[in-house]
Amino acid sequence: MAREDGTEEFDFAKAKFANIDDIAALMKQKQPKQAISIRLDAEVLNWYRSHGKGYQTLIGELLTAYMQSQVGNPPKAKKTSPTKAQAVHARKSRITKAACSK
Repeated sequence: MAREDGTEEFDFAKAKFANIDDIAALMKQKQPKQAISIRLDAEVLNWYRSHGKGYQTLIGELLTAYMQSQVGNPPKAKKTSPTKAQAVHARKSRITKAACSK
C-alpha cells in the first residue's frame, strides 16, 4: 500500500523471523573489524579515497588477498636496532662481565 509521500508500507505480518542459531553462525563467520591508526603516503591514500565510499574496505580486501597469498610463506623478521635502553643494558653487561673475569 502506498503512502502519500509515494513510499510503500511494509506488512510485518508477512515477515520471516530469523533463527538465533542462524544469526550466531553469521556472526562467527567474520571477525569483527578493529579500528587502527596507520600512516600511508598521501598519494596512496588519495588514490584509494578517489574510489569513493568503501575505500577502507578496499584496502582491507587487498591486504587480506596479499596475506592469503603468503600463507605458508611467513614474512621474514626484520632486524631491528636495539632501543637506547637495550643498548645501554648490553654495554653495562659487557663491562660487568669483563670486570668480573679479571
